[in-house]
Amino acid sequence: MSAGDLIGASPLISALFHDEPTIEAMNLMGLDLNAVGNHDFDEGPAELVRIANGGTHPTNADLDGTSFDDADFEFLAANVLDKKGQTLSGPFSVRYFDGVPVAFRAMTHQG
Repeated sequence: MSAGDLIGASPLISALFHDEPTIEAMNLMGLDLNAVGNHDFDEGPAELVRIANGGTHPTNADLDGTSFDDADFEFLAANVLDKKGQTLSGPFSVRYFDGVPVAFRAMTHQG
């Protein structure tokens, strides 16, 4: 699990490509869950949703010549709501360890 701020607070080389390299690196490492951090909203909620679900950046499409698929992990933010009052991402996720369910819940703070 990651504590968030994977995008927005990343190294310059990742930021130049709208943090897609950081997400791709997390995919390769096998990250399962990411608690959404305040910097994950630096480019707005629509960009966070694009990073989670994949797609072309609205202004600088595919700068590296390849399309961006998506994050292979879940974003969690129980206290972030869209304009309709729905959570922007999942509020919690359950994982099983030796048959024991463990719930992960993430809250985003403004800092």
